[in-house]
Amino acid sequence: MKILTVVGISNSGKTTVVEGLIKELKARGYSVGSVKSISCGSRCHLLVNGKCKCSAGRDHRFTIDTDMKNSARHRLAGSAQITTWAESETAVMYQRELSYKELVDLYDYDYLIFEGDYYNHAPRIVTASTAESAKERITDMTFAVCGRIGEQMVELDGLPVINPVSDINALADLVEEKVFPMLPEIDNLNCRLCGSTCKELGVKILRGHASVNDCKLIKQSTLLSYNNNRVDISDTQQKKLVAAINRVLEENNLLPSNVPIEINITTDGY
Repeated sequence: MKILTVVGISNSGKTTVVEGLIKELKARGYSVGSVKSISCGSRCHLLVNGKCKCSAGRDHRFTIDTDMKNSARHRLAGSAQITTWAESETAVMYQRELSYKELVDLYDYDYLIFEGDYYNHAPRIVTASTAESAKERITDMTFAVCGRIGEQMVELDGLPVINPVSDINALADLVEEKVFPMLPEIDNLNCRLCGSTCKELGVKILRGHASVNDCKLIKQSTLLSYNNNRVDISDTQQKKLVAAINRVLEENNLLPSNVPIEINITTDGY
């Protein structure tokens, strides 16, 4: 699954970019999921006086459930996880902030687009109205600048500036070219088997100086066999399996490597 993030100040065009990319990527035959990070922003008086304790700037007061709904009564009674279940939609609500890994593991699509998350190391699109605002948010992982600034210029510090309203095709082309499958940093591995951290390798891939295949863990893939028969597993199942095995290896001071691992399961499952 390939992940990208779209960041920028309020009213700079983030949602317009995400909306346009979802439609265009789906039109090209891809499956797409999305995450909207809810931040404090200017609404948080604690943020203004420097006393905000929100995790990564995410709003500690936000809830999609209101006290007027029956599901909210479940929450107020202490249920740790609430699901509203209907024919048209299913919503699962956790009463805590999920970690980045937990959140990503809920998805299994061709592309996952984050809106407003500054804290992952995925390829980044910056939206802005001015060059100054864009430059404040450009990092080594930025591959495009979008938003209202696209009406003023076509390039900024060597990065393409694209108007997402009039040229969403060009932006989607760039996403197909630049965005790559997530690296194992999602599990905090950073094994350095490739000679770099996951973040360093990501920058090299984005600049065309390396390939995803340079990641030893991704290159090796995950082969699961049962009674000598190969079992096909999804990307999400593969990541969970690799993460679980790597945690055991790390606890025993062993580095992940491209070697077969044998697991014997008895009839009682242990």
